[in-house]
Amino acid sequence: MNAKEWIYKIKENTENWLETVLVGNKSDLESYREISYEEAKDLADEIGIIYLEISIKENIHANKLIQLTFSLASKIANKLIIP
Repeated sequence: MNAKEWIYKIKENTENWLETVLVGNKSDLESYREISYEEAKDLADEIGIIYLEISIKENIHANKLIQLTFSLASKIANKLIIP
C-alpha cells in the first residue's frame, strides 16, 4: 500500500476532526530520494493535507514539526471542546 492509499484509508476510517500531516523524513539523504519534493507536495495538496520535509540529523524543519504538532493538537482540542 502506498502513501496515498494509506492517507485515504485514514480519512475514510476516522472522524472529521483528525488533522493529517505527510512528513518526508531524512531530507538530508538526497541521493537516496525515491519521490521528489514536488510529487509529495502535489499529493498532499491533492488530498488536502500538510506536507513537510524534515531532517533531524541536520536539524532541518525539526522545530517546525514540533510547532506544527502543538498547533494542530490545539486546533483538534478546540474542535472537540467547542463544536
